[in-house]
Amino acid sequence: MTAATSDFPVVLERLQPLTDRVAKATLSPKNDIDLFTHCLKASFVKTYEFVRFVAEQKPDDAFFFAATLRGITEDFISLRFLSNLPASDRQLVCDYITKRNYAKKLAQQERFFGTFRPHQPVLRGQIQDYDPTKLQAYWQANGWPNLRRDMPPTREMARRSDSGLLEVVYDFVFRLTSSIVHFDPSILLRFGWGEVPNITFSARNLGLYYHAMCTIYGGYLLCLYCEAFEKEINLSEKEKISVGELRKHLLRSGRWPEMVTYEEMNLPVPKPSVWPHILVRSIYDLMLQDGFLAGARAIIDREGGSQ
Repeated sequence: MTAATSDFPVVLERLQPLTDRVAKATLSPKNDIDLFTHCLKASFVKTYEFVRFVAEQKPDDAFFFAATLRGITEDFISLRFLSNLPASDRQLVCDYITKRNYAKKLAQQERFFGTFRPHQPVLRGQIQDYDPTKLQAYWQANGWPNLRRDMPPTREMARRSDSGLLEVVYDFVFRLTSSIVHFDPSILLRFGWGEVPNITFSARNLGLYYHAMCTIYGGYLLCLYCEAFEKEINLSEKEKISVGELRKHLLRSGRWPEMVTYEEMNLPVPKPSVWPHILVRSIYDLMLQDGFLAGARAIIDREGGSQ
């Protein structure tokens, strides 16, 4: 597994003007703040900054950045789902998620500091106008009658947003990153490298792999933002060209990191396959021109039509 090519930071730099533009916002009086738009701007900028940061780092410690991909994916799917709701509903959901999280954080930090550091003052109190049942009631009245939680499951939001596409993205990135943020013996054991029977454990042994994971899938998610939120971000023609250059760079990368690799199974890595037929080549060209989502949708429609 190799890291992203050295010209990747140059490709990303062309998106800096777009990111600088999206990053700017004007705060209105409190009651008029468009929470969804501000969240979308912040998440887009965070995604760009993450990919740019990792691309400019040496691969050695890339493992410790990789878990960020999960948060970016959940942001993207949640925002994509919310974008299909009426503006007033988006505002309500964002407002109550914010209040819910503050309420939980206040309670949990009070318990932690009260247990382990009781001499340190911490913010206490309750969140005004917060009704913990309001979010559940909203979802139950709007297509989720049996929901007993504050938000629908992320995978289900993905399925209802872009069926056949975003749940595939979620499943892959969720599993890819779950093994990083949860206990997984296979991930810990793959850190051991050397001439058997003598091996040395270190996350740095897989630095190139995780560096490629962060840059390629981070760049891929950045492209998805530009495709799914083209209207909200208001991409100019010049900016679309810059996004297209990033997409081209990713599509022409020789190998995207797999979850289970040939190397860790001690199997020979096959040579990159050639595009087998004209239909697949046309999908590749469609992705180059219109984006990953459009290309994947064409694959689904083609397979559906052939059944």
